[in-house]
Amino acid sequence: MKISLKEPEEEIINQKRPDEYYFANYSAEQRLQFLKSSVDSDTIIEESTKILADDLRVRDKWPYCQGKIIDLQKHNAEIELQQQKDLKIKKRRPGQKQRAAKKLALERTKERDAKAREIKKMLKKKFHKRGGKKNKKKVLNPLANAGSTPKFRTE
Repeated sequence: MKISLKEPEEEIINQKRPDEYYFANYSAEQRLQFLKSSVDSDTIIEESTKILADDLRVRDKWPYCQGKIIDLQKHNAEIELQQQKDLKIKKRRPGQKQRAAKKLALERTKERDAKAREIKKMLKKKFHKRGGKKNKKKVLNPLANAGSTPKFRTE
């Protein structure tokens, strides 16, 4: 049997990311390409004055907008006002008299409907005819008596 007093060494893990992860190192050629593709503030101001000078119709509006231009604050104020009106109408509860009148109106309409049904039922009962020989409708046949009566007086 062998006994060893050595312990295995723990591995040291480096959890730090390299500096290239956080900072970019661009070459001179890449920096030149960035400068060519970027636009500075002086260029923007120059171009905006050119656009306004070319198009006299457009002074205070964006010239590339084809649609209708609206004032956002005014539009939002109108919408807010309409929403408040709708909310006021929606949350309004009728008073006690209105609620009582509504219940009374509902009861009266039910009574009227019931009365109309009853009248209709009574009329049907009044004019109801039972089956039988005397209540049977007669079928009119013009040829039934054709042979018995003479057509002309001389016959």
